[in-house]
Amino acid sequence: MRILSMTLAVALAGCTTAPSPVGPDAAMPAEDKDQCGALGLAALIGQPVSQAPQPSPNRHIRVVAEGDPVTMDYAPQRLNIYYDRGNGRITRIKIG
Repeated sequence: MRILSMTLAVALAGCTTAPSPVGPDAAMPAEDKDQCGALGLAALIGQPVSQAPQPSPNRHIRVVAEGDPVTMDYAPQRLNIYYDRGNGRITRIKIG
């Protein structure tokens, strides 16, 4: 009986899952990493914020001045466009 218990315990130990890495992109499948289309908009960096795409029912876009507070929730379909309030130019684009 003791051998059966130890064998069962060892077998079950192999079934546990390791914790996934922390962060929004850590466990995300590759096809989900650019749901919002950020990769295709890299050319906008340095352009006036007026060139940023507009939100629509099918496209979630958040335009934010650098340093402004934003919610910390992660939404893979949302495009975040950050700009410099001083010169009105886009500084970065990211998913989430």
